[in-house]
Amino acid sequence: MADPKPNQTATPADRATPDALTAPGAGEPADLPLVRDLEERSHRAWVPLRTEAVGGWLLRSSAGASRRGNSVWARRPVSDLPAAMAAVERFYAAAGIPPTFQISPAFAPADLR
Repeated sequence: MADPKPNQTATPADRATPDALTAPGAGEPADLPLVRDLEERSHRAWVPLRTEAVGGWLLRSSAGASRRGNSVWARRPVSDLPAAMAAVERFYAAAGIPPTFQISPAFAPADLR
């Protein structure tokens, strides 16, 4: 497969293989253990200033404009979704930033979008 021309963005069709983390093929599941491992490592490498656990979710806030550090890491399901969403609203209202979720193939619950 040819490389894109200079100043031209590569498209998924230009890649030799699909990206197993962000763009698995139709019906092909993402490598969830790998995704979860990378998310955990990223969290430990870029620690937010403030966190609050809500069931399987971790609410995070940090100074600055880091979306990862200012987002909900929905790493595992929550038992009470309405209560968890209310906690998210309160946490981010207190931080003065809009509620944002980190979206990945490992997002829980997967249909929350």
